[in-house]
Amino acid sequence: MTPMLVNTCYEFFKIHPTINRPEVTIISDQDKGSIAAIQAVLPQVHHFHCSWHRRANITKAFGNKDGTVEMSANWMFNVLANCKTDREIKMKTDTYMHMMHPREREYLLKVPDNAQYPASRCAMGQNIYMYGRSASSGVESMNKANTQARKATAVDALNAAMTLLRMESQRFETYKKMAWKTELPLTPKGMAEMEEVYAGIVPTQYVRDVQDMGTHYHCTVCRNSGDGVLYTLTFPKQAVGGSFFGTCNCEVPKRDGVPCVHMAVLADAGDIPNPAFTRLSVMPFWLTTSHWRKQYPMELTCNGSVNIRLVMSKYNQEDDIKYCPEWVSANKVGRPKKNIERAPGVIDRIVVSAKKRKRKMFCTICNKFNHNTIDCYQNPMNLRAQNDAPELDMPNNDNNDNAGEGATGLV
Repeated sequence: MTPMLVNTCYEFFKIHPTINRPEVTIISDQDKGSIAAIQAVLPQVHHFHCSWHRRANITKAFGNKDGTVEMSANWMFNVLANCKTDREIKMKTDTYMHMMHPREREYLLKVPDNAQYPASRCAMGQNIYMYGRSASSGVESMNKANTQARKATAVDALNAAMTLLRMESQRFETYKKMAWKTELPLTPKGMAEMEEVYAGIVPTQYVRDVQDMGTHYHCTVCRNSGDGVLYTLTFPKQAVGGSFFGTCNCEVPKRDGVPCVHMAVLADAGDIPNPAFTRLSVMPFWLTTSHWRKQYPMELTCNGSVNIRLVMSKYNQEDDIKYCPEWVSANKVGRPKKNIERAPGVIDRIVVSAKKRKRKMFCTICNKFNHNTIDCYQNPMNLRAQNDAPELDMPNNDNNDNAGEGATGLV
């Protein structure tokens, strides 16, 4: 590795030394297998339920998708998820939770507060920030992007792993070009977040005060109105990762991972006696282009050219691992092999039996269940048809003198 590449990786790992830390939050759905796997591999990492999946599960169990019905499970979840502090969560829980239906209240309480409400999770430490609340879009997009590897998993795990390595190599090179091609100081998401934060900011509507405490700046912000709340902010004097992103007792920066209104007021007014303290520098470092480039160093190349011959030349065959013989699981329900008809499952048999079900017969004339009205012998249409039928000419054997006992009368 070149010295420049070593220096770049060192700067990145100073901020992210390891993923197995209490400050790290992994967002996933409520799959029990995923939770157990995360705890086994990364015991110090905190697991957080995806807000989209959590809300979808509540809707599936109790309805009220929009959460407009007060005291419902969805309504209560939205109220607590939008709280800014853990103290506010506990206060609203004590106020409203006892008014809910017991089943809905029990469903919400099954998951700890720090695993479903961002403010409660951020209250677990000083350096805990929630960059987002939902993992549904990222998870679904990766599932779609790795479709080719997922299909190969059902056939051969080794080919699936090689396919995934090749796809990851291609994605690494694609994002590396995107990171080094952009000329903006923030990532595309960072630029959108900055425009949203500073929209409608008027510094003259706030009373501001800044004090130099030696190692940091201590600031207070309050609205001009008489009932304005005084907010306390802290900013470092030395940039961390090129960012002066600080803290505020409104807890919005920790909960949402972006500057709050009070930070934006100080940055826009220029009250901090540091020329480097600007709109851009107050944004968190994880939204800067420089940090984005540290994840994809220009000198680093991800080599994903792995084939079966290379694997066979470096590794020995495992004789203890064999494919399951076909005769062990013959006619198994599921995806069939080529040119073999799929064995029907339980659901398939239910559908077929429903199609073959005969209509129940009942006669409205004689009130019996063994035939229909059309076939009933008492039906007037059937009686008329019998009376109109022509009689058959049968031979007359009364004058046959030769007809002995037992004769049939037929020639």
